[in-house]
Amino acid sequence: STPPTGQILMTWQGRFIAHLARYQRFPAQAQRRGEQGVVMMNVTLSRTGQVLSMAIATTSGHADLDGQAQARITRAEPLPAFPPEITVQQMELLIPLRFTLQ
Repeated sequence: STPPTGQILMTWQGRFIAHLARYQRFPAQAQRRGEQGVVMMNVTLSRTGQVLSMAIATTSGHADLDGQAQARITRAEPLPAFPPEITVQQMELLIPLRFTLQ
């Protein structure tokens, strides 16, 4: 039996988040300054995982972190393609990218 669309979407989102996590980098200068924050990125994806557009929806308040958030999306391309059950041609996502010092 085919899983419900909600489950398909959640499975794809899990793959998407795991994929992005592999490209996480913390800017060295920001780390030395003790900067932390969350950058909220608006990203529009094609069904094949190509980024059609991206923009910062909410800044972290730190230029280095904001720049690294955009660079992370670019480094991660192509992002996971939509599964066949998701039939839209593109999707807009609001993605929180966290920069936290350990």
